[in-house]
Amino acid sequence: MKKIFLLLVLFIILSSCNTFSYKNTKMDISKINNEIRIKDENKKNVYQLYCKINGEVKDIIEIEFTNNEGTVSYKIIPENDKIKFIYDTDWYSNEFVIKIISNNIPSGNINIIYKFIESIY
Repeated sequence: MKKIFLLLVLFIILSSCNTFSYKNTKMDISKINNEIRIKDENKKNVYQLYCKINGEVKDIIEIEFTNNEGTVSYKIIPENDKIKFIYDTDWYSNEFVIKIISNNIPSGNINIIYKFIESIY
């Protein structure tokens, strides 16, 4: 019983040390300047980025994720004008830039839910 209690206490302590809170940004896609810069000054030892983009878009769009190490590009084709996209990868910066590229002027809204995961060491 003591081992279970000790493991439970250890799990609670380790869980509370990590700040894995999600942040959320919602915007009208037709009013943005094709580029969204997101930065979290409070994160220092970032090793992973989780980013979920969903919303309604009335066009085929391409999304580029950029940091100082390079660019990754994805083409997104909305199904019934809805997009659901998850980008979960190793990331060693506390900022990223999302570029939205389209042949037309897209309309709709996107919601960007993200978190930078940092090492506690």
